[in-house]
Formats: sequence, structure tokens, C-alpha cells
Amino acid sequence: MNQSPSADHKPVFPVVLILIVASVAWWQQSRILSLFIAADAAGEQHAEDEHPHDHAADDDRLPVSDAARANLGLTAEFLWPVAASAWSRSVSIPGVIRAQPGTSIWHVSAPLTGVVTRVLAISGEAVLPGAPLFEIRLTHEELVTAQTGFLQLLGELDVEQEEIARLEQAAAGGAVAQRTLLERVYARDRLLASLSAHRESLLLHGMTLEQVSEIEMQRKLVGSLLVRAPELAAVASNDEGHAGLGNEPSAPAVPLVISTMSVTTGQAVTSGEHLCELLNLSQLQIEGHAFESDLRALQTAQAENLPIAAVIGNDRQQAIGLAVQYLGTQVDTDTRLLPFYVGLHNKVQATHAAADGRTYVSWQYVPGQRAILQIPIEAAQQRIVLPANAVAADGVESCVFRRNGDVFERVAVQVLHQSPEQTVLVDDGSLFPGDVVALRGAHQLLLALKNQSGGGVDPHHGHTH
Repeated sequence: MNQSPSADHKPVFPVVLILIVASVAWWQQSRILSLFIAADAAGEQHAEDEHPHDHAADDDRLPVSDAARANLGLTAEFLWPVAASAWSRSVSIPGVIRAQPGTSIWHVSAPLTGVVTRVLAISGEAVLPGAPLFEIRLTHEELVTAQTGFLQLLGELDVEQEEIARLEQAAAGGAVAQRTLLERVYARDRLLASLSAHRESLLLHGMTLEQVSEIEMQRKLVGSLLVRAPELAAVASNDEGHAGLGNEPSAPAVPLVISTMSVTTGQAVTSGEHLCELLNLSQLQIEGHAFESDLRALQTAQAENLPIAAVIGNDRQQAIGLAVQYLGTQVDTDTRLLPFYVGLHNKVQATHAAADGRTYVSWQYVPGQRAILQIPIEAAQQRIVLPANAVAADGVESCVFRRNGDVFERVAVQVLHQSPEQTVLVDDGSLFPGDVVALRGAHQLLLALKNQSGGGVDPHHGHTH
């Protein structure tokens, strides 16, 4: 018996429809789940990236106690706000301090032949210009003759003055002709002229005005002569560090230091014999030794009067505002160096009065000290200039430490120029005017920061001896 198709087979369409609906639902659920997972992952990534500088700032922040600051020497003078200032690139040239020829060394010689009866100063003592140094008993026949002639002229002048006074009274009564009186007046004038010449002769022989005046008043020969320190009234120093005239009220006389003493008491000396040597160290020179390649920079510095700085001695004293005086005329054939000279004003660093009443001084600079001259070779620009110890090297970076309360923050900086004395930074916005930075101890602060974060650092890395 045949069955109808509808009785033997169930309809397929509802089943297919159910499968399609289920597949779409599964796909949507999977899509939604993946979106949630992606969103969650993005949220976690955003949370990690949201405050990266906060984590970095924590790693770059170092609390420093008062005791630690004291140990590092971070006193108020080494915690100072930064500021951009004019800086010009320069070349460093070695030099040495020299005495200035013609003004720094003075030789004192015996003006006349005689015997040294007193030595009034000793080696190392500081004396003022005009101070007595030696007393010499005169045995020079020429000076004795000059004094005798001076005394004779004084006597003749007295006679003429008395005769003129007598003739004036007689001429007033008509007893003597006026011509006779005029002849005596002319004779007096001739004596005055001769007397003036003899006075100058005595001064040239080494006598002082006081001694000549003494001869005129007492009418006696001077048997001894005081030898005095040279009068250096035109060479005096003031607070501004410039040469001035000795008659200026604010310009004290420059002390002269006795460097060598060549005679002793009782020694016979001849005219022109060396007695002692005095040093006037108020004006010195720095003799630099430059290569030929530096000649153009030196010529420019001299022509434009560019200020030159010098670092002097082991304690690295700094002298600024110096100027090139003159350049050498010949390059040394062996060293291939050209000498040049920079003026250096000097001042008394300390004065000591001994128990015996003598005075001793020490100068800020002395001949023979080594110096490094900074010759400018580039126009001045606005830069941040810090001491060398204010910047530490951290791998390929350089950093300074900015103070924020009791915390010092590490700040990466860009170094433009570095020398043993200073480091020049580019004003790139990493530091702002008014930011207080540590001007020393940057390497120690970096070492402490590394230790705080658990990482070590080479104790000699970035440190210059």
C-alpha cells in the first residue's frame, strides 16, 4: 500500500531555521565576549600608561636629611636658583704668572761712596715708598766738596743781603748812587742762581730736601746719608683694582717687599753698588703659551678687548675681566708656541705686624703660579652655567638635582660644554629660572638615588679627579 509523502517525511525547514538562529546567537555572544576582553585589556593598558611620569618621578626623587646635606656640604651658598646668563665659548691655554718687567722689581743702589752704618730693614719685610732702608756715612770727596761749596755760597749770599740793606738806606739819603745798589742786587741774583744749581746737585747726589734744608738752617755739613725706598706715588691700588695716583685719598700706597739684602752693617760700598732688591707685586702678568692655530682668537680678543678669565693655582682661584696686553713677536722654534701676555692686578691678601714692629704681607698671587687662561672664541649667548660638581653623568645622560623641600629630584639636562671648573647647559626647559639646584655633590646624590632604587652604580662613573 502506497503511503503519501507527507506521512513518510517530516518537514526540514524548521530544523534549519533553528540551527541558523542558534549559530547567530553563539556568534554574537562570542563577539560580545571578545569585545569585553579587549576592553578590559585596553583598560588595564590604559591604567598602566595613565601615570608613567608618576612612577618615574618616584624613582627620581631622593629624600635628603639635614645631616646628609651637611655631609655633602650643601649649605645655603651651594643651593642656589639657576638663571640663564651670557656665556661665550672659549679655548683654554696654559700660562704662568710673571713679574711685570720695569715695575715689579726695583734695585736700590748706593748713591755715593761710604760705609753702611745702619741697616734699617730686613729681608721679607714690607715697607712703604720713601721708608728709610740704610744709613751710610759719607766718605765721598765729591759730595763733601759739593756741600762745602753750598755752604760758601750761603755765606756769600748773607754778605750780599747785608750789603744791599746798607746801600738801600744810603741810596735813600742820596749818599750812594743807585747804580751801585743795582750792581749789588745783580750780584745777589747771581748767587741765588748758583745756590739753586748747587742745591739740585746735592739732590742728584742722593740727599733729600730735608737734608739740604738742614744744611741751610744749621750751616753744617751732613756726614751721613739715608737711603730710602723708591717713591712710587704714581703706582697705588684702590678697592676697584685699578692703578691710581698716590695723592688720591682713597688710594693707599703699595707696599714694597724686600726680597734680597746684599749688604751688612759696617760694609764699605761704592757709588752705584747694589744694596737690596724690592718687589712691587701690585701689577703682574700671565705669560700664556698658545699654538699658532690660536693666534686668530688672540688677535680678536686683543682687538675687541674681550674679557678673559683665568683659573690660578691649585686652589683654582678665578680672575675675570682680564685683557691681552700684547702678543709675542716670534714662535718658539722648538715648542712651536707663541707667547702672549695678559695683565693681572694683584692685591694684599693678609698683613701681619710682628712683635718687633716690622710688617709682613702676603699677596693674592705670586710669580711662578700656574694658570689656565680662557680665551673667548664665540659670541656670548644665554646659557645656564653651573659648577662642574653640580652635574653628574648617568650613562649616556647627564643630570642635576633640583631641591623640592627635603627631596632632591633628578632632572636630565643637555650639556653644551664641560670643563674642570664649570658645566654649560642648554636652556631647553628642563630647568626653569628660580629652580634651586645642588651646586655640588651631584655624583653622590646620584649614587644614593641608585642605591635607593636597588640598582648599583660604578662609584667612579662620571667622576673627574
